[in-house]
Amino acid sequence: MAVKKEALSTKLILKLQKGTNENGQPVYAQRSIGNINPAVSDDDFSAIGEGIGSLQTLPVDSVNRQDQAALVNEG
Repeated sequence: MAVKKEALSTKLILKLQKGTNENGQPVYAQRSIGNINPAVSDDDFSAIGEGIGSLQTLPVDSVNRQDQAALVNEG
């Protein structure tokens, strides 16, 4: 029996540096934006993340993509 991956949702996660701790290590915050079309290409997704990141007051450390999918038995 074959298994098919069915995309359910995609979330954009911005990792922002909000300062440093007492040891000088960076401290991060995250901003999540859900309900993004899973069909969006990685290039477009990155551009969206960079655009939204440019609106933030904190510096963006990284743009992350989190996909959720269901595995469905075909038969």
